[in-house]
Amino acid sequence: MNAMEKLAAQECAAAKRLWEFGGSDRYPASLPVRPRPKPAPKLEPVVSITEEIPAGMPAFDEALEHVNWCRMQGMSPQDVCRSINSSHLADSWGGAVAILERYIVKMRKNENRKQG
Repeated sequence: MNAMEKLAAQECAAAKRLWEFGGSDRYPASLPVRPRPKPAPKLEPVVSITEEIPAGMPAFDEALEHVNWCRMQGMSPQDVCRSINSSHLADSWGGAVAILERYIVKMRKNENRKQG
């Protein structure tokens, strides 16, 4: 047997022994457990939807809070005006605050009339 055949026989025997005992370096019998990535933490909203507005808050501050919440939800100034069924549509956020402030004042007056 020449050297090449002898080397090939040794490699075949070594490969056969490795496969008998569970595989080779490239193809192990079982794959090691890989850690799975953790899911991203859910972020809490900056302003809670269920958060109540303090009593006695001025209409402007209440309108500003609501418009700020609407902006964080991805709404436009026009969406804010449509949400209160306003016949006027604001071009800017300042206009939306003004329209919403007038709406809040009107609603408070209606509530006071009903109560008293």
